[in-house]
Parts: sequence; structure tokens; C-alpha cells
Amino acid sequence: MMKRRATISLYLGLALIIILLFSGTIPSSEVVYAADGDVAHIFDKTDVTKDLEGSEGFDFSQYPADASKDTQIYTFLEYGYDGADNSKFGLYLYVYNPKQKSFSTSSASNKANVAMAFDEKDNATSYQRVGLIFCSATADKLFYKFRIDDSGKLLALAEKYALTHGGARRYDIATVELFAYGDKTATTSTIGKSYECTGYMKGFGADKESNTHSVKAYSLDVLDIELNHTFFRPEGNSSGSAIASTKDQLNSVYFKFPNELIEYYGGIYKISTSYYALRTMPIVITSVKEVYDKLINYVGRDNYDGCEAEIFNIYVNDATWKDHQMSVLKKHFDEATVKAFENSIALTVNMQDKSYYYLPDTPIYYLFYTGNETADGSVPYAKDFSLSGERLLDYIYNYNRSYKNGKLDIKGGISKDLFCDSDDGYFNKLTQVEICADDTYSLESIVREKKWYDFLDLFNLFAEYKSESYENIRAIVPVEKSDISMPKADFCKKYLIDESAYDDVIASAKSDKETTYLFRFAQSAYLTSNALASRPGSKGYVYGSDYNYCAQETVYLDMNISSITCRKDDVYHTFAVAANPIDAVADIEPPPEEFDKTGWWKDKFESVKDWFEMSKSALIIAAIVILAVVLMVLIIITLVKLAPSFAMLRISRSQSSSKQRSKSKNKTNNKSAKHIAGRSHNGKKTSLSKSQ
Repeated sequence: MMKRRATISLYLGLALIIILLFSGTIPSSEVVYAADGDVAHIFDKTDVTKDLEGSEGFDFSQYPADASKDTQIYTFLEYGYDGADNSKFGLYLYVYNPKQKSFSTSSASNKANVAMAFDEKDNATSYQRVGLIFCSATADKLFYKFRIDDSGKLLALAEKYALTHGGARRYDIATVELFAYGDKTATTSTIGKSYECTGYMKGFGADKESNTHSVKAYSLDVLDIELNHTFFRPEGNSSGSAIASTKDQLNSVYFKFPNELIEYYGGIYKISTSYYALRTMPIVITSVKEVYDKLINYVGRDNYDGCEAEIFNIYVNDATWKDHQMSVLKKHFDEATVKAFENSIALTVNMQDKSYYYLPDTPIYYLFYTGNETADGSVPYAKDFSLSGERLLDYIYNYNRSYKNGKLDIKGGISKDLFCDSDDGYFNKLTQVEICADDTYSLESIVREKKWYDFLDLFNLFAEYKSESYENIRAIVPVEKSDISMPKADFCKKYLIDESAYDDVIASAKSDKETTYLFRFAQSAYLTSNALASRPGSKGYVYGSDYNYCAQETVYLDMNISSITCRKDDVYHTFAVAANPIDAVADIEPPPEEFDKTGWWKDKFESVKDWFEMSKSALIIAAIVILAVVLMVLIIITLVKLAPSFAMLRISRSQSSSKQRSKSKNKTNNKSAKHIAGRSHNGKKTSLSKSQ
């Protein structure tokens, strides 16, 4: 969690980059004698116990062992400043170590974070991490003595400052990083002091018989932050090869920064950082227990008699992208390596009688077994396995099989055999850089497009590639709170982070009092290829490329931030930073699968299949509705077709009824006529009868 070691008073309108508050004067009697001899840095050789015993008022009993206390700086000493002859000059720190840790006596991981520039208002504008040279320690390890190793930069800065400050020499020291044996990284302790020295120690200056030396210490604010690493690799390659994959990799750290500082000083404009950039040797991954068991005994060895396995890494030389591949190789590898690649398309490790790589020529130093066991005893695929950065780091820390090239200066002495030597000046050297928010990166992502006719294209004559470029990637960006509701994939692509860091970044960005910043500190190339394993004398490969692969990447050890500069209305304010250094190591991922020439058809089939799976309920409802509609239509059609018949039937029935009524009427009329006629005839008879 980010916090400040000293309170910044916004109400006092502090516009200084380093806020100096007078805190006291270090007595000139503390460690003031001149060491005998004319050797440069002669004071390195005086014992810390003797130095402290000669200090006025010092009492060892007041500094006991205490496991509950953190490492502290007891005092600072400017030794041997003469003005005319500064050959014995040195800046020394005396460290009180209550936990009695065993600090490294040789590691370059021991650092001091010091100011390297001041502006016209005497504000520090830049900090850098410089080395600490171990001088001596007490037998009980309660006190250590170190000399600040700055290659003369601090002396030059102090003398420049003295020209305008009456001869006073100034040294701003924000933190120290001390590496203890058994730890993986150094631990940072805050000093937060600006030391102003005047006069000369006895034995130096014009009057060598007098001691006019004095030191005043002022406190300065140091911003406490916590660094977390993440990385991003685009989906496609930076070249067009499908088997030999070279991907651009963006390396970042993220941290939280107080909103009250942003409101007062503006957003982050510049960051000073440093790290050791190291290119790994090829890392071999296998999911075959037989291959692992036979190779592990020969890792780091020159003698391979009796080894019964070999790994082949096949690099396809795609003519379409050859020029691009060669430019990448020339950028990251030496001339001999590039020439070997031009003469062969194979990167090979032959473990039968000798070991060699064409890219580059070396034995195997990294070997990992995936450990994936299947229930049926079958061999799983390495192509589905990613090696975590944490597991790779543990391997680097614990590797002890060979030291043919010696040890790195950092940590407790990691084997140099694990890394490629190079001529770019970065191998085993601290890289110091200042990166502004306006600085940008560009990433390339080239993917072969799937076409319906790919299965007919036997010689890849019609292969087409799609390039997706990530342009103008800003080096320093805040995470917007409005984006935390974005889908995971969209968020990671927007901020260019690995999905494994997503949950932590989101949790960090939810803070109301702080803003999470992403700092993209370096871009590198990630190289990976398929591999093939065989037994001696066997025809063909026992285990194909699905079961083995190799990779190379750049790791950034002891990475840390020295200072952060904010900007508001063209006014700049620099904060010294206290953070524990981290080892920024990205995951090892398998190479992309070989291009599937039936992929277009498979995708179409899968899309149709997925559509059916996702639309089951809708399809059932639609089927019922359609069936109902069809039935209704059939009924209507049937009714329509039968309508004339029904009409004719009604007409027929109507006509039949009319005829029947007509016949019935005729019969009735006939009966009536007969009845009338009968009645008339009878009447006549009656009438005649009467007349007679």
C-alpha cells in the first residue's frame, strides 16, 4: 500500500521539490580522524567498530538486537574532502541492523537512492540508484559500514552546489536497499535526509592541523509506493512465421499514487527507473517424463556421454518475412548468431555426444517438466502449458549446476550461464533511464488470415497476413475508474496488461484516495519455437512438437523507481521514491500452433454449431410457432379449397329444397282442385235432385 513517510503540508503552499526541515547538526567529532596511507578510498579499510568507538557520545549498549525494529541509518560521513586533492574522498553510511540480518558483502543489489540534479531554486529534479560498497561489519552484525559508489558524480554535484552556497556541499539521500542472504530481493529502508557539509576534517584542506568539518542534516519527503509487474504480448507475431514466433513484449509496473498530490502538483510526467536487463538462454519445456528424466542429468554440462535424448527446435525460414526476421535477430543477437541463422533454418540441441545451438551455440541450461499427468497415462501436450514467471524466477535463484562464466554481481551470485552475453552494454550492468509520459512505444501483431481456399494452396502461394499495430502507446498512463466495469478482455487490451494481473489492477483502481498508474518501462522481444524429441538411432521423432518447445525472453532483475516528477501548468515537482525492488519476469508461453489450412471451414462449422447451442430455446419456440403457423395455413388452404365444394353443396341443397317445396305445392294445389271440383259436382247433384 502506498503511503508517505513524511507529511506534505499543502496548506503552507510548498512549491519545493524536496522539502528541507532543519533537524540538527551531526557533531564534527563523529568519525573525524584521517586514515593513514595514500591509497584511494583508504577509509574503506578502517573497521566500523573502531570508527564508532571513536565517535563522541556513542554507546553500543544503546543499540541492542531487536527483531521488532527495522534497519536504520545511524550516521552519514563525508570523508576526505580537500578541495585541491580529493583522491581520498568518500561518502560513507553507517547502518544499524537490529534484526542482525546477514547483508551481502559483495552484491551489487546493495544500492543508495541519491539526488543527481538540482534546479535554480535548489530543488532536487532527479534521483538515481547507485552502488554501495561493503567496508566492514561488527562481529554481531548490528552495524555495517558502506561507501556510496557513484563514480564521482556526487562530488562533482556537491562542488557545483558549493559555488553558489558559500562552500557548503550538499548530498540528498532518500533510501538504501540492502540485500540479505536468503532473500530474493533487497529490502529498502528510508533515510530521507539532505546532508550539508562545510569545512574540512583534520588532515585535509589548507589547514591540515585543524578540524573545521561539520554536517547539518535536514529531513526530506520520500514517497512510499509498492510496485507490481505485468506484461503484454499481442496475439500475432512481430514476424510472419507461424512456428518460429517472435513477439513484441511490453513490460510494465503499476502502483498507486495519492490523489491529493495529483490535485496539488498535477499528474505524473516523468519517472526515473533502473534495472538489470538480462536475456535468458533458451528455455526448454517438455511434457514427456522420459525426455525430462534423461536430459536433467546433463543440464549445464559439457560432457553428454550416455545421454539418450535430443531436442530439435525447428525454425521455418519464411521468405516473405526473412528481411524482418534478420533485422530482429541483428537487433538482439551477435554477428555469429545471425550468420548461423542465415546458414541454417534449424535451432538444435543435440544431447547424444555434444550439445550445440545454432541460435546460439550452447548447452541446455533451462529444463522444465510440465508435470501434467493424465488419468489414462497418456502424454499430455506441452503446447497447452505456460510456465509462470514465478516458477522461472525460482529456477534462476536456485540454479547451481554450472558457473563456467562466473556469477552475476547482483543477488547472492546468480550463475551467468543462464544468460546470453551481449555487446549492447546491458549484460550484468545497471540500466538507468528517465521516461516521460509523452514517450511512446509501438507493437506489431501479424496474423495469417484464414481463407476458404487455404486447403487447396499446397505451397502457401496465396497466403495473406493481417497486421494489427499498436501505435503511440504512452509510457505513463492512469487507470480511469470509469473503465473498471469494462469486460476483462477489453480492459486488458486497452491498458495492455496480462489477464493474470486483471483482478489486482481492478482492485487497485477502485481506491477513492489514490489513482493507479501504469508505467511501461521497457519493450523487448519474446522468442519461442516448437521442438522435437527423439531417441538415438530411431527413425523419425518419438515425440513431436506438441510435446516440447523452447523460448527466450528478457528479464528485468532488481527493477526499481528512483523518483517521480509531477507537472501542473508547466511547474515541475519531483518526489524521491522508496519502494522495494522487484524482479520483473513474464510468463513463458508456447509458440502459436501451425497454421491450419482447413481453419476457415472449421470456424464456419463451429460458428454454426455454437449458434445452434446458444439458440436451443429460441429454436424450439420458433419451431413450435412455425409448426402452428404451418398447421393454420394448411387448415386455411384446406378450407379455401373446400369452400367451392361447400358452396356447391349448399346450392345443391338449396335447389333440392326448392324442388321439394315446389312439388309439395303442386300436390297441394292438385288436391285442392280436386276437392273443389268434387264439391261442385256434388252440389249440382243435390241441386238436380231437388228440382226433380
